[in-house]
Amino acid sequence: MSNIPLTTPDPNALDRESAASLRIQHGHVSDSAAEHLHAHPVQPRTHGYGHLAYRADIDGMRAVAVLAVLGFHGFPQWVHGGFVGVDIFFVISGFLISGIIFSSMAKSGSFNYIEFYSRRIRRIFPALFLVLATTYAIGWFTLLSDEFRSLGKHTFAGAFFISNILNWSEAGYFDASSETKPLLHLWSLGVEEQFYIVWPIILIAFARVRRARLSLPIWGIILASFLYASWFSRKDFDASFYLPFARFWELMLGCLLAYRASRAGPPARDRPGLANVLAVFGLGLIAGSIVWLTRADAVAMPGTWAAFPTFGACALILAGPDTWVNRTLLSNRLFVWFGLISYPLYLWHWSLLVYSDFLSGGHAGPGLRMAVLALSVLLAWLTYRFVENPMRKHRNIRIKVAALCTLVFAVGIAGLAAYLNNGFEERRGAISRGISDDLILPLATRKSDGSCERLLRLGVDPGVVCISNSSMPRVLVVGDSHAMSFASAALVEKQDLDLALIAVHGCLTYARHANESCNQVGEEALQALAKLPSVDTVAIAYAFGYSDTDPHYADAIGKLVDRLRPAGKRIVIVLDAPKLEDDVHNCIHRSLEIGSHDGSPCMPSRRDAEQRQAAYRTAMARFGTERDASVSVFDSFESLCDSSRCQGMDDSHIFYFDSNHLSISGSAKVLDDFARRYYPPPGTAAADGDSQRL
Repeated sequence: MSNIPLTTPDPNALDRESAASLRIQHGHVSDSAAEHLHAHPVQPRTHGYGHLAYRADIDGMRAVAVLAVLGFHGFPQWVHGGFVGVDIFFVISGFLISGIIFSSMAKSGSFNYIEFYSRRIRRIFPALFLVLATTYAIGWFTLLSDEFRSLGKHTFAGAFFISNILNWSEAGYFDASSETKPLLHLWSLGVEEQFYIVWPIILIAFARVRRARLSLPIWGIILASFLYASWFSRKDFDASFYLPFARFWELMLGCLLAYRASRAGPPARDRPGLANVLAVFGLGLIAGSIVWLTRADAVAMPGTWAAFPTFGACALILAGPDTWVNRTLLSNRLFVWFGLISYPLYLWHWSLLVYSDFLSGGHAGPGLRMAVLALSVLLAWLTYRFVENPMRKHRNIRIKVAALCTLVFAVGIAGLAAYLNNGFEERRGAISRGISDDLILPLATRKSDGSCERLLRLGVDPGVVCISNSSMPRVLVVGDSHAMSFASAALVEKQDLDLALIAVHGCLTYARHANESCNQVGEEALQALAKLPSVDTVAIAYAFGYSDTDPHYADAIGKLVDRLRPAGKRIVIVLDAPKLEDDVHNCIHRSLEIGSHDGSPCMPSRRDAEQRQAAYRTAMARFGTERDASVSVFDSFESLCDSSRCQGMDDSHIFYFDSNHLSISGSAKVLDDFARRYYPPPGTAAADGDSQRL
């Protein structure tokens, strides 16, 4: 299942060099601002690219966007459309950064990559290094090895601006939830820096062609990117969300506004009535998007729905700084202050929210989340005041740039080291090292590895997973990801049952809405049985969750049984394992914790666990009766539960790697009981008399 990412991009890492690090004091422009505006007045029209003056209302727009994002991340049930801050941020970024590029080209007649990226480094790297290093340090003392290994990988990606590519590559059924990735939000930095590698090249190419109209390539990229995003968001949400081209239209809209402003200035100078209407319209689009859009609408981002907040941001910028909305509301001192700290605020808040959830056992309440957001504001101001501002001063620029590059490079390499060294398991005690293995998704059991072709001479459909641990398997396991979990201990040789697996991710074979690959599992299994005389038992294992949405669940299982019955093998229906009340990661005691949690969600009462699966277990009761002696039922509850309580973990092992998929240890525990029942040692009577081949 692909997760819809909860994080939205950072506030653009917006380069405020164009404002000469202006500060707004007591509602008025400071002395340094006055000097800047005197030295670089707005030019209503130029023959080339003019300089864009500082606009306090743009910082106000940043404030609206970042506060919407904070609200969405902290309280998604209340600020459910706050994710549209991403669209506002990208438009602002395109407007301001392109303004810097146009200004540079107007002054020198060319574009200086070194100067441009020197500014970007001094703007982006100080806060980025601080957050990366702090996140890494907290993780060192609090995260288990699989979690710290993942953090290391994301630290490396964040330091080298490829987080968007990494998150796209990880997206999928077994991807970790976005709430467990402290650096997920750095994907936007990757999108922006990838854009700002390409965009100056386009500008330079067209600047060299005399009389070239720059608006033509800008509009071309906008239309191509928007159509791509609108189409691809329906085909592949993860790719459209993370990959840069689907976001280019938002950035390019800002570029278009900067190009227009550099040549003509804002419309408020000549038509103040139109400007005021534009401002009210733009603010309305943004406010409406924050209020009315929901996470369900996020699947159309950055396509159709993104047009509303994006065009709202464009309207506010186009209206100019002199409208009532821009001058009175957005240029308010408080809004401007939040705008000035928006970049470090974005970086801090998500990482801290994720850690607060980790350390509170996944139960960070409204009070804790509010406190974390308040701490984020404080850290953002301290970062802006004592880290960012000193780095922007035009002294020792080369030394600053070299030092910042070295620091970010070093923390990135530290992240890579954590990834390559399995999260530095030695950081924690023996018990933690033991359970860490159980928390790692065994990827080797989730995709075909060539063993079926190599050992069994079986070729299967590309959408079907086929794995075997023997050239003469006795058991063929058929099903979905829960079948993969059930068989995993044997497949990684932690349990000695000879078996083969044929399964598919996330669907029920022969269900009414099953896709072709899903139904292919039954056909592949039937062909395998014809070629594998060593197999005497077929174990069918599917998640119980399908029964909640498909009233014909048992009929689909029955159809699969009927399809396989002519092969003459013993058929065993493996009833699904108990579902825990929480992810097992939230049940683990860490060296640093907020509040107390006893792990009880991972030790549910048997009565509650059975009640949770009541409809499923009732539907499956039709199998294994005396009327159908060729089918038996194996109940995983008997392996994981006693008469009163089910075990998600014990002192040395965890039996799940999330809330419903068995870990390697859990699989071994269940498979041991399965083997004892159906393959007892010689001289031992079967528990139910059906252990011998039928």
